[in-house]
Order: sequence, then C-alpha cells, then structure tokens
Amino acid sequence: MKQAARDRRQKNKPSHKGALAARSAQPPSRFIWVVPVLAALAAFWPVLGCDFTSWDDLLNVAKNPLLNPPSFYGLGMFWTRPFMAIYIPLTYTIWSLVALVARTDAPDPQGIWLNPYIFHAANLAVHVVASVAVYLLLRRLVSKPWAACAGAVLFAVHPVQVESVAWVAGMKDVLCGALSIIALWQYVLFAQGDQHDDPAPVRRRVRYAAATVAFLLALLSKPSAISLPLAALVLDRGLLKRPWRSILPSLLPWFVMALPIAIVAKIAQPVTIAYEAGKLWLRPLLAADALGFYVYKFFFPLWLGVQYHHSPQVEIGQGRVYWMWLIPAAIALLAWIYRRKAAWFAAGIALLVAATLPVLGLAPFQFERYSLVADHYLYVAMLGPALILAFALQSLKYRREIPIIVTVVLLALAVRANLQTWSWRSTEDLFRHELAINPQSVVAYNSLSAYELSTNQPGKAEADARRAIELQPDEAQAYGNLGVALAMQNHTADAIDAYRRACELDPQNARVLTNLSGLLAAQGRTDEAMTCVRRALELDNLLSDAHRNLAVLLAGRNQVNQAVAEARIAVRLDPADLRGQLNLAVLLDTVGQRQQAIEHYAEALRVDPNSQLAKRGLAGALVRPAAR
Repeated sequence: MKQAARDRRQKNKPSHKGALAARSAQPPSRFIWVVPVLAALAAFWPVLGCDFTSWDDLLNVAKNPLLNPPSFYGLGMFWTRPFMAIYIPLTYTIWSLVALVARTDAPDPQGIWLNPYIFHAANLAVHVVASVAVYLLLRRLVSKPWAACAGAVLFAVHPVQVESVAWVAGMKDVLCGALSIIALWQYVLFAQGDQHDDPAPVRRRVRYAAATVAFLLALLSKPSAISLPLAALVLDRGLLKRPWRSILPSLLPWFVMALPIAIVAKIAQPVTIAYEAGKLWLRPLLAADALGFYVYKFFFPLWLGVQYHHSPQVEIGQGRVYWMWLIPAAIALLAWIYRRKAAWFAAGIALLVAATLPVLGLAPFQFERYSLVADHYLYVAMLGPALILAFALQSLKYRREIPIIVTVVLLALAVRANLQTWSWRSTEDLFRHELAINPQSVVAYNSLSAYELSTNQPGKAEADARRAIELQPDEAQAYGNLGVALAMQNHTADAIDAYRRACELDPQNARVLTNLSGLLAAQGRTDEAMTCVRRALELDNLLSDAHRNLAVLLAGRNQVNQAVAEARIAVRLDPADLRGQLNLAVLLDTVGQRQQAIEHYAEALRVDPNSQLAKRGLAGALVRPAAR
C-alpha cells in the first residue's frame, strides 16, 4: 500500500525536464511589452536626426506663426476653427507644448526657431506608446503572450509605418493611432467584463468611459478616427461574439460622436475631382484597387515614397482598376470560407478595411488628385495584420523553427524600416528619393520648389515649379511657387500672371491672393490689390502677411489709424516677421507714438540684428521729439 502511494505521488509530480520544457514554451510575460518598445526604437532611432521637410512641416509647425511662439491666442484659434484645411485641435495642442520645449535661442538659416529633433522624438515616443497599446490589446484577445508580442512588433516595425513616424506632420497619424488603439483596448476590456459577468460594474463603466474619452481625443487628433466604431464592432461581434442587443447600445454613442467631426472635415476640405474619377460605379473599383495596392505593399514594402503614381485617372487610364479588385476579392473569399475555423482572419482583414475606409476612395478626398494611396493611411490599419499574426501563431502547433522564422522576418522588416528612415533626413533627401521611385511625383517637385524658395534659390525653385506644371498643368500650388520664384527674380509681370493662374485653379488659396496683392500694390494698382487682400482675409483672417499688406494699402489711402490696427494684428499673428515689425514701427512713428515705435524697431532688430532699416528707424525715433 505504501509503495502504491509513492507511485501515485511520483506519477503526479511533474519531472524537472517537463517543467523546464513548459517554462520554455510559455516564458514569463510580465515584461514582454518591452520587446515592441525596443523594436520600435531600434527601427526608428534615425528619425531623431531628421530635419523639418517642406512637405507640410513648415506650414503646420516650423513656420506656423501660431506656434512661433505658442500662445493661448494660438490655441484658441486651433480649437475654434480648422487650420490648414483640417480640424485637428488636439494635435496642434501637442505641437504647441512641444514647441515650448523646442524653442531655440536663435533662428536657423531658414528663419526657423524650433528644434526639429524634439518634434521627431515626440513622434517616436507616441509611436512607442501605440506599439505597447497594440500588445495590451492583443494580449486580451490571444492566450499566448509571445504571440501578442509578435503582432505588436509587426505593428511597430513594418516599413509602411516610417512615413507617419518620420514625418513631423505625421504626428496627427501617430497620435490619432495611439488614442484609437487605446480606445479599442479599453473597449475590449469593457466588453469582456460583460461576457464574464464582471461583479464590479463600476469598473466596467470606468473602462467604457476611458474608451469613449480616448475615442473623442482620437477624433480631435485626426478626423479619420470616425471609422473607429466600425473597428470596435469588428472586434466585438467578430471575436468576442457578443449579441447585437449588447453591442448596439455600446457603439451607438460613438457613431453619434463621429458625425459632427465628419461634417466639419467635409466643410474644411472641399473636394473637386475629374469627372471620370467621380462616376459612382467606379468608386467601389477604386477602393478595391487601393486595398490591392496595400496588400502588395504589406508583403513587399519596397520603393516606399510619399506620392505613388496611383491617382484615379492613372488607375482608370492604365486599366488596373478593372482587375486589381481580384486581389481583395480573393482574400475576402478566403476569409468567408474559413469564417468559422479562423474568425480571426476575417476580423483582421475587416480591421484593415475599417481603418482605411475614409480614404479608400469610396468618396472623393483631397489627396487623391495625386494618389489614392499613401503609407500613413495604414498606420491604424496595421492593427489588422498584427492581429492575424498573433492569432496565427497561437493556432499553430508549437515547432522550434516557427519562432525562428518569425524573428527573422520581423528583424528583416525592422532593418528595412531603419533604412527607409534615412531618406527623411532633409527635404532634399526625401524628395530626391521620391523622384528615384516616382519620377512623375508632382508632390516632390512642389516640395523641392518650396524648399528652394525658403533657402533663397529662386532659379532652382522656378525650374522645379515648371516641371510640376508640365506633369500636371492644373496644379495650383506649382503656379503659386512659380509666382514667388519669379517675384524673387524681379520678373513682376510674369509673377502676376503665375499668381492669377493659381487663383483661377484654386480660388480659395488665400496665400496666393495675398502674394498677388503685394505685387499689384508695388505696381500702383491699389484697387486691384485691395480687392485681392480683402478676399484673402475673408478666406483666412489668420494670415499675417495679408493683414500687413492691408495695413500698407490703408496707409497709402491716409487711413492711418485703420492701418495701425491691421499692422498690430499682423504682428500679433507673427511676431517673428521682420517686415511686420518694421511696418508697425513706421506707422506708430508716423502717428507720433514714438515709444511704441522704438519698442517695435527694437523687436525687429531682435528678429534680424543686421537689418539696416531697423537700425536707421530706431536711430531716427530715438532723436525725434515725442508728440505732445
């Protein structure tokens, strides 16, 4: 009997070898979240040495007068109206906070007062947070921590994420993405508590509230978050299998919250498209074409750029739109066939579609005139492939070579992403790389032209603007750049013609109208100039140049008090504008407000210590008697 008892104890006691094998198969998961953090840092560390680029970075951040320096007035502007044709107040608030830290003691040769490296570090930090959030979300859905970790690493290092992370203006994508994933994570926790009859209903309500707040913040970071309720629906119904009677009350408030943001986004960014791209029956084909392109880039992340030669006109003209739908159709058929055995595959594909839905081409959007597709549209959508990988690894029987293969593939993707980040070091690096993969990139020529204008290279800027016009004759931005380049070379008549053409193509471009008003005023055509500048201010009353031009025109009509008021607005909007400070100083001196004039002459010298106009004006104001 004693021997039988000993045999039973020995039988139930796990062997040392078996316990070691179990620990090897299921390693401790407490600190696994560090792996996607390290992976993201290893893949993207070169962004910390990148500069601002002329592709939206300058207008949004580096030369945005409302961020240089940041102020409560600027924040009020960002929260009460769209800026740069998009309503992203939370993103601008984050940029304002970063700008407080990134402010430098002196401007660089382009007149920029902000340190770009701090903005890039902020982008990378938010991407790291998003990668950890992906792990936490997947960990709630799969039982194996290392499977969730692999999915999070895929999200963190895939090369299509480079554009969002390495582009300063891409903060709107990574911030919206991080908040969206946090919202989904908290929503899944809430939904799982319902499934398991969570005895703490307060905790469930807190999780739902946290998810809802995160969703709201995501909407305020970028309007594309309006599709997030669909992503939550995919997880809830497709994986958690909750009944509709539980899902609908949970998600209906989210759909209601998304509606006003969608309306504001549509108003802020009106779209005009070519007729053949707007035919209703072509829109589903264009959306399927975009999905097929994204599948290709996921598996072959090569030749990545900021503008692909993939506009509706190109896809229709070359006939790809009529067969590319076969790729997503085949994947959809596969998901349908295995919908019961592998519901996670269908859920992952549905997540990818849901996240890209606002920019798939089912409805026209602004950037599609250049390209239907862009890497940064995939930022949140990469959650779909991450989920598929995590569930696939969980479903496979453990074999020693599987983790080796997955590690090698993820390492290769990280290396590819690292190499891609180096093309973002500067405007020239980025767009020379872009032209190498897409010689017909209008965005590249426009951006190079803008960069060359900012670095006082009007000849090169003119050449690149003309090349953009050759590629796309109705390109308003190129005509605007051409006008500036010609004006800098004193070809005033030709510059006016270029500005007029830009206005014909884009009547809503307040900056071009402002530039045109300045040239017309210089030629003595003050009535035309006044019409242009007032129209510019109707379109955008935050343009400091327009207020400055209006002040000059009013002064020329002896309306000095009104001129002073406009000049003050110009200086408030852009304190670092030398011309604005000098203009206000001269006007104040004219009306006898000598002390205030001296202050603005001194401010002009702080902006440019070598300004001879400021030195002479200050010297004259100091010796001139004050008005009584």
